[in-house]
Amino acid sequence: MVFRCTPREPPRVTLVIASSLFAEFQRNYRREVLLARAAAAAGLGAIRFHYRGVGNSVGEPTTPNLDTMADDLAAIVSSVTTPSKVIVATRIGALAAVKLHDRFDLPLVLWEPVLDGTRWVEEVIRASMARHIAEGGAVTADSIREGWQTDGKVFVLGETVPAGIVDQVATTRLLDGITSSSPILVVQMGRHERVRPDIERALEDLAQRGVPTEVLPVVARQVWWVNEGGDLFRPLETDESTNLINQGVLGWVEKVTR
Repeated sequence: MVFRCTPREPPRVTLVIASSLFAEFQRNYRREVLLARAAAAAGLGAIRFHYRGVGNSVGEPTTPNLDTMADDLAAIVSSVTTPSKVIVATRIGALAAVKLHDRFDLPLVLWEPVLDGTRWVEEVIRASMARHIAEGGAVTADSIREGWQTDGKVFVLGETVPAGIVDQVATTRLLDGITSSSPILVVQMGRHERVRPDIERALEDLAQRGVPTEVLPVVARQVWWVNEGGDLFRPLETDESTNLINQGVLGWVEKVTR
């Protein structure tokens, strides 16, 4: 399933937005819609899509993995005919996007990217534990891992998370996939504007390789897996963080594609 936001005049640049999966796909969905609309309003093209087996696309829920995600993204990018293209990738969508970094040599916007797959797996396990505890059950991280191996999947916040993609993400580091010197913008969302140490280290690593990098720190409460309370479905159209992200991303895109 592909969604296109097209400006009135033929665009010079197109943003290809690569979402994450599972709960993260739902959590950032509205923000990505609003970014695509803002891009069209600014005269840029934008494409959103659902991976095979995700959302409104065909395929079984067990289909997606980093390789199929990268293949789907590559097909979309290849179909874009504007002079310039930029990939915007969220969370583990970033792990799929960097697989194409040397192939397409395009600027990347990495939106709260998963830098180390093992930490992402730990987040999924914590979310699964929280679900069991809320339902009055007793569970440990080890028992969840064992269940993954036995059943081949685990249910987290109503989502079926296949063991295959968990195993794949667990052994993946974002920096290992970056082999091009195309510019990168990292969008950080958190409780303060101070750049987090893990992102700071990643930017230093990329700078040593000659990759032009910037970070856009945005004060915004974004929960990816475990609901810590509060309204996750507040109207983001009027949220100041939405404007900061859209303006920051689109301003950077204009700069690197001149």
